[in-house]
Parts: sequence; C-alpha cells; structure tokens
Amino acid sequence: MEAHEVAETSGRHERIVLGVVAVLIGVLEQAGRLAPAYWPRRDPESSWMIGLQLWRERDVPLGSEQAFTYGPWGILDAPSGIDLGDLWLAAGFRVLAVATLFLCLRRLLPERPWRVPVAVAVTFLIGNCSQSGWILLLALLAWGLTELRRPSGESPATAAVALASAATALSVQIKLSEGALAVAVVALVVVASRRPALWLWSLGSFGLGFVVSWVAAGQSLTDVVGWLRLGADIVGGYADGMAYLEWSVIALLMAGAAVVTVAAVITARDLPWVAKVACLGAVLFFCKAALTRADGAHLLPGYTGLVVVLLSLVGTRVWRPVVWMAVPIAVVLSLLMSANLPILPTRDLSPAAWPPDPLPSAYPERLAEARADLVDELAIGPEVLEALEGHPVSVDPWEISAVWAHDLEWQPLTVFQNYSAYTPLLDEANASALLADPDHRVLREHTPYPERNPLWETPAYTLALLCHFEVVAEDGEWSAHARSSDRCGDEGRVGRQRVSAGEVIEVPRPTQGAIAVRFRPDPRRLRDRALGFVGIQRNLLHADVDGDVWRVPEALAGGPLLLGTAEPDPVLFDADPVSEISFDRSGSLEFVEIPLAKAGEE
Repeated sequence: MEAHEVAETSGRHERIVLGVVAVLIGVLEQAGRLAPAYWPRRDPESSWMIGLQLWRERDVPLGSEQAFTYGPWGILDAPSGIDLGDLWLAAGFRVLAVATLFLCLRRLLPERPWRVPVAVAVTFLIGNCSQSGWILLLALLAWGLTELRRPSGESPATAAVALASAATALSVQIKLSEGALAVAVVALVVVASRRPALWLWSLGSFGLGFVVSWVAAGQSLTDVVGWLRLGADIVGGYADGMAYLEWSVIALLMAGAAVVTVAAVITARDLPWVAKVACLGAVLFFCKAALTRADGAHLLPGYTGLVVVLLSLVGTRVWRPVVWMAVPIAVVLSLLMSANLPILPTRDLSPAAWPPDPLPSAYPERLAEARADLVDELAIGPEVLEALEGHPVSVDPWEISAVWAHDLEWQPLTVFQNYSAYTPLLDEANASALLADPDHRVLREHTPYPERNPLWETPAYTLALLCHFEVVAEDGEWSAHARSSDRCGDEGRVGRQRVSAGEVIEVPRPTQGAIAVRFRPDPRRLRDRALGFVGIQRNLLHADVDGDVWRVPEALAGGPLLLGTAEPDPVLFDADPVSEISFDRSGSLEFVEIPLAKAGEE
C-alpha cells in the first residue's frame, strides 16, 4: 500500500472515530435530563412552549395570521413535553446539535495535544446552559470563523457550505432572531470565498432546506412572507417591549467581557479582516441578546457566545495586556456556564430518576399526572369552562397551558401571548383576529406581567375586548368573555397638553364611557439610542399611575391607554378610574373619552 493510500485510510478512520466520539458526547450531554423539556406547568415560559406544540398538533397555519419569534420547528428548541414523538425528536436533534458543536470547536482550535479535551469541556459547558437551537447557532459560528481564518486563496469545501446553508435554513425556522445571525455568518463565508459557483450552491441549499423544512412542518409556502414580516416586527419590538434596567454583577461581567473580547479581536494581528468583522458582529449580537433582559436565562447563552469568539483567537497574536484580561475572563465565564439554564430542567443523576419519564412505558402515566396537577394549579371554575365549551377560544394574557389541560378548542390570536405584541402592527393584528369570528370566546386571567399594566399590553386589542365582548362567566382569577354588540362610540378629545418628565397630571373623570390617554414621548437622546443598539437600555418609558409605576413600550404609548370607566367594568377589572398620571419622559399628552354603553345594550 502506497503512502498516500495509508494516509487516506488513516484519515478515514480518524473521521469515523471522531464521528462516534461526537455522537457519544451528544448522548452524554443529556445525562440526567434525557429529553430537554419540563412537564407542563403554570407560567408564561411553559405556556408558549405548549403553544408551539399546539401549533403543530392542531395544524395552525403560520403567516399573516400567526407569528412568534419561534417558527414551525421551535419545538426542537423548546419542547413542551406533551407529545412523546416530538419529545424524542427534540432529544435527537439536541444530540446532533451537540455533536456538531464539538466537531466545529475541534476544528476551530489549533492543532495542539489539548485540542480535543478543550473542545469536549467547552461543548459540555455550552450544552449545560444553552437550548438546542442556540447550540446549532454556535456550531455554525465556530465553523464560519474557522473558514474565515483560512489563508487568502483557500475556500471552504462545497459540501460543507451546502450543509451549513441547509442548517441555517432550519435555524431560521427554529428561532428567527438566532437564524438571522446564522444567515449572516454563512453569507460572509460564502461571499469571502469569491467563488460565484459557491454562492449558487449556498443559495440553492438554503432555499431547498428552507422549503423542505417548512413543508415538513405542515406549513404552506404562501405563508412564508407573512411569517417573516410579523416575526421581524416581534424581534424588532422586543428591546423596547421587554427590556428592563436592573443591573447585577453578572450583567456587568457580560458587558466587561464583551469589551475585552472586542479589544482582543481588534488587536489580533494575524486575524483576517473578514474574520474580525464576523467576530465583532457576533459580539454585538450576543451583547444585545444578553443585556436587553439581563437575567440568567439570557446572560448564560451570551457568555457561551463570547467564549466561542475568544476560542477563535487562540493561536493568533493578540496584544499581551488584552490577553492578560481575556484569559481570566474566559475562565470566569466558563465557571458561570456550569450553572443550569433556567429554561432547561435541572439534571437529576440519582437512581430515583430511572427509568426516565419519556420512555413509552412510563410516559402516559406521567403525562396524565402532569395534566391533573396543572388542572389543580390553574383552578378554573366549572362555570367558566362551561361557558367556553364548544367555542373557539383564545387566552388572555398568556396561560395557553389551560387550553391543553382542559382540551379547549384553541383559536389563537396572531400573537398568542399578549405581552409579545410589542408594536402597533402586532397589536392591531390581535385586535382584528379577536373580531374575525363572532363565535370566538376569550379565557382571561386577571394577572399582570411583571412591571406591566395588563390593560396597556395591547391597547387596540384591549379596546376591542371592551367594546365588543362581555363577561359571561367569572370565577376568582378567571373569566370567560363572549362576543356582544359594539357598545363604543367615536372617541373625543377632552384635553391635550405638553408635559415635562415627572409632571403629575390630573386625569379627567369619565362621564359617559371610558377615559384613555395617548402619549407621544420625545425621542431619546442619541447616546441612549446608541447604547440601546448594543443592548444597554436607558431612559425607557415608565408611567406613574396613582402611585403604581408601569413600564410602557414606547411604540404602544400612543394607545389609547385605558384609565377607567364611568361605571365599574369587568374588562378593566372593575377598577376605579385613575386620578393622576405622570410619565418619566417629556412629551405630548392627550386625553380622550370613548362613549360606552352598558354590556348587553347598543
């Protein structure tokens, strides 16, 4: 056997061994949590996961009538546990994602004796605090950075580009925001190759992968544009709608680590400029994703992204003072990554955890227990459930778990959890969907999202509910609303003025209907908007309403934001009209009154 044949055989054997090791790592990563899902429970996170599963089970079409940041394959990233087949599908996808991450990290690191152990350790740390779609994203980033570091004149293999492009198409359909970074990375690799044929291969693979994935999820290709449009609106409105300002040590660490990572990338003397662009763009993405809502569920994945970027600099010549800062920061980030991601189940390696619940023999009984526990936890009265029976139902504001627990006929609004309708376009879409079917009923829970006024989450939707629905059953925290005649007249202005930040304004008393406010804040300073671009949100809009302080998404401040009615109304939780209001930003304020007939009257 000639030398080149020996080398070829040896290389083939090495690839086979690496593939087996990668799959083994993917399987071991799930030790203690065989399938990456919680059992259904009562909270916003579990409810949107159930919503993703119900999309699939009940053939809900996405597009202009249904959108979320997650796509038709979101169940791979966030399985709810209510379908055994999809639970194992998600588990299998996670094995492949983790295995791919290991292989890509190994290629990213320089050829040293410690390359494989480091790749294994980092893979397990990333898996410990990342969802499956994020793991796939980091694998694509590691692959892209490896290709972008190639010497000038070398280009990636066509097959690798085709696979990466197809994986990117799947990433988009798992979670739109993460898919956007995956698209940017792969596109940068392809464009940098300067090979038009490779561009065509990439576009073709992405297009084919997207079509196959979309159709395999049971969706119509005519809905793609509508889903992308509404999904992009959700992603774009997220920072204004969900950001908060509570900083912590771990959030400051994220910001500091990002600064050091940027310095390391800039001072890496033998890193090609196109790789620097990819690294800096990735750091910006990770910062914005982590710092917009600086809690553990967002910071931990941000840490993992920075670690991958720092690993791409190993073997390059970075300015020594930056190295002295980057190394301890990478170590600290890695230690923090050993913490469990809140959205993933905690590992349980005890003998009591065996046999695993997702096994077919144990699953039906465990799922029945989970349903019974959820029914008890929700505590929805029989009169409310009776009022909903036989009618298409949406849930306000977010507890979709009730639909599954009581097997209701789900007819979700365009954005199935109200607090995610961050923009006027999404708010109006929900209001239109609410009125589309005269037989539609609403299961409403009397609970606010933290720091948010439940009446101001989606102003147009809330006004539609007030004007066109009436309460037909009520029990404690829950109420059922049925369609009624339109009981609202045309709004009329009752006051308008310019207000300063913090200026307390007396609210006019409603005389014959509902009083509401429309507020148009002055633009934030350029510095605040620049910081917001990297995820550091300052001077967000708040309102003080009779001593209660609420976050107000700036895009929805034009309302109308309901402040009360002349007579107690159940849509407004029978609350007394607001007496005083102030905003922490200057702007233009307008009070309007909306004539309102009593429920059941025209």
